[in-house]
Amino acid sequence: MSISRKNSWLTVIFAILCIAVIGNLVLAVISVPTYYQRAVTGTIPDKPPNSDYNYPTNESFAASAAMRGMSLPAYVAYSIAVTVLPIGVSIVVVTLLLIRAKRNWFLWFTALLLLFFPLGNIWRYAQVAGRATDFLQLIALLWPSFPLWLFLFPNGRAVPRRALWLVIPLALVHFGFQAAYALAALWAPAAGLPAALEPFTPLVQLQFPVVLVCQIYRYLRVSTPVERQQTKWFVVGLACWFIASAFGDAPTSAPGDVGFTADLAEVAWIFMPLSIGIAILRYRLFDIDVIIRRTLIYSVLSAVLGGMYFGLVVILQGVLRALTGQASSNLVTVVSTLAVAGLFLPLRNRIQAFIDRRFYRRKYNAEQAAALFSAEMRDVVEMDDIVTKLMDAVDDTLQPGKIVLWLAINERKMLK
Repeated sequence: MSISRKNSWLTVIFAILCIAVIGNLVLAVISVPTYYQRAVTGTIPDKPPNSDYNYPTNESFAASAAMRGMSLPAYVAYSIAVTVLPIGVSIVVVTLLLIRAKRNWFLWFTALLLLFFPLGNIWRYAQVAGRATDFLQLIALLWPSFPLWLFLFPNGRAVPRRALWLVIPLALVHFGFQAAYALAALWAPAAGLPAALEPFTPLVQLQFPVVLVCQIYRYLRVSTPVERQQTKWFVVGLACWFIASAFGDAPTSAPGDVGFTADLAEVAWIFMPLSIGIAILRYRLFDIDVIIRRTLIYSVLSAVLGGMYFGLVVILQGVLRALTGQASSNLVTVVSTLAVAGLFLPLRNRIQAFIDRRFYRRKYNAEQAAALFSAEMRDVVEMDDIVTKLMDAVDDTLQPGKIVLWLAINERKMLK
């Protein structure tokens, strides 16, 4: 089969799957009015068999509203908005992807996953409204496609190709698990099938370490500079998603729902479509280095200044206690704050220089060369000397094969 024909078939397959997912999204969206009415009036049906794990109850709605200090109608509307917002962001990104997709099957694959992932958060609308059926939940068979997409990111090519002999069998095992759960929901005699497959769970979990190793190999050995930037954007979005979700799901002294922080787990999905959209569409792609660099600088700076402030407070309070017998004083706080404020700029410059030398060596060398050239130009007035020093600076910094400099005023050209 030719490559163009293969791309066409894959495009058609993923387009059909996108339509199936969109159908489920539409079903969930049109169920929102019934969902809202039943939640507000406290008439949510009992949890049906094989329903979604986060199926709401009348009691959980009342408790969550009280914990946030909101009335029940206000909380139900708020919870719907929190859930629908990430869906809206995903739909916008998917629309932009499909405008460019044409016969690019990997863009269709990406659009499919961006539509499929948030479906789990709003599927409970259809369940509460009584519009969901076990048959429609077969859409969960798409879960094994996620590790495959991670393996193929960012250009849809398998790297290394030999890894396909491991990735595809693991994906088939994962698909078998999902098929077993779907069959158990549709056919009573197969109810014990998921438990029978439980010993093979480590094979499903093995997919992600395998994909991670393949992505590291791709990034270090195969990816182009643009593809590396795409990978950085995706990793940053994934990290933000994990951190925000972990913060929202963090255990506290209160059991169950922990108030507004719990909503972070749902809103955090926004980071994924945004980062993937920027990576795929290449919008302001190279700004990611600036973001990572500044994050490193100010994270380290905040940690150092925080440690210094705490240390100064402890030391000064100890000195004050020894001299005056007082346990604490506002003077200690003022002195510590002024000391940290005075150290902010020097520390930032030193940390920035260290990070540039350690992680952005090429940028650091270029900045040093530019600073040196600027210092040398202060005392140079002859045009020939300026041209020579300029070309030397470019040669030392960029090391090009040839330098061509045009001087439009005198219409001179110098070659080196």
